[in-house]
Order: sequence, then C-alpha cells, then structure tokens
Amino acid sequence: MDWGKVFKNGFLATAAMELFYRATNLVFHHGIDVPYANGTVLSLQSPLLIYLAGYLIFLLGGVLFSLLYERFVRPKNYRSGILYAILFVWLIADGLIFEPMGPAGFLMLGAGFKAVAVNLLAHGVYGWVLGFTFSGGKGRRASGIATPGPTHPE
Repeated sequence: MDWGKVFKNGFLATAAMELFYRATNLVFHHGIDVPYANGTVLSLQSPLLIYLAGYLIFLLGGVLFSLLYERFVRPKNYRSGILYAILFVWLIADGLIFEPMGPAGFLMLGAGFKAVAVNLLAHGVYGWVLGFTFSGGKGRRASGIATPGPTHPE
C-alpha cells in the first residue's frame, strides 16, 4: 500500500469536495459548512479554532475513506469512485452514522431538498476525483488503453 498516494488522493478529493460546497453555496445558498459543523463537535469557543479543527477532521475523514477505497474497491476508475462515494460514504457513513447526530437528521433531509442534492453531488465529486486519481488519470479503464504497435518492423 502506497501511503503517500492514499494521503494525496484523499486530500485532493476532499479539497475538490470542499470547493464544490463553497462554489455551490455562492449560487444556491444551501448553508452546508462541513468544517464548521465538524469543529463545533469539539465545543471550541474561537471561530478560528472551530474552523481549524473542523478542516482537520474533514481532511482526516477524506483520507480515511481514501484508504478504504484503495484497500477494498476494485477496479480503480472514476465510476467505481463515484459509486463508492455515493453508496458507502454518502448513504451509509454520512447518512446513517454522522448526519443523524446533527439537527438535519438522516441524509440532511431536515435541511431541505437543496442541501440533500448538493451533499449528494459533493460526494459524487469526491468519488470522481478519488477514482480518477487512483486510476492514474486513465478514466474509465484503470488498466489503460492499449496502443497498437507498428504492423511491420522496420
């Protein structure tokens, strides 16, 4: 297992997910702020410390799910990444374990359709980046595309 690749890919996928949350919040005003929500769990008083701790928790979660993807999911491509992120990370881990502890409840249904849709799509972005980076950027085929050689040796 390549720990550097696990960390790098988890970091990139988590960063893409956070950028997606921030960009969509500018347009749709959904109010999803995962780092802040994570940081408030620690009962910190300073907004700076809440965000720092929240981003650390968010990053560690992204890297942990990257490790699970690397270890258990085959083949590695953007499709398997999206399926993994939506079925396992969003539906099971986030929906059944983490979100019910918050005020929005299961899959953030209490926050409305917009929040649920953005959260689902954000996990899809995470999975796409994770699958793409683990496949080495080869897209759909994790093994690569065979290129034909010359038909006649020269």
